[in-house]
Amino acid sequence: MKKLFALMFTLIFVLSLSACAKKTGGSDNSEETSKQQSTVETVSSEASNASNPTAGKPAVNASEAKISKDKAIETALKKVSKKKAEVHDLEAELDIENGVLVWEVEFEDGKFEYYFEIDAKTGSILKQQNGKD
Repeated sequence: MKKLFALMFTLIFVLSLSACAKKTGGSDNSEETSKQQSTVETVSSEASNASNPTAGKPAVNASEAKISKDKAIETALKKVSKKKAEVHDLEAELDIENGVLVWEVEFEDGKFEYYFEIDAKTGSILKQQNGKD
């Protein structure tokens, strides 16, 4: 039984290796190599864009923001009835979401994490998320 299992395993292994082997020969091989190089370049380009989150995004122009960073923070804190001294890990960053210039405001209070997207031109809260800390 063990010999049969070993023989079957070896046969499957050899067949899978032969299926993975490249064909060699004429001009088809150079065409395949060219396609592989093109694929590698595309993947490399996509990988570099993925590592650079600003690639492909429009540039953020801070001068277009009518609401200051401090006002955006104040708006978010007021919405959850918190004072600046009651929170930690407070961050605010100007970004573009769905073509709208927004302040992304994040902070924690020891129990919950808060996330806001506040329209940088009008000051209205576009998105709010709360979660367990």
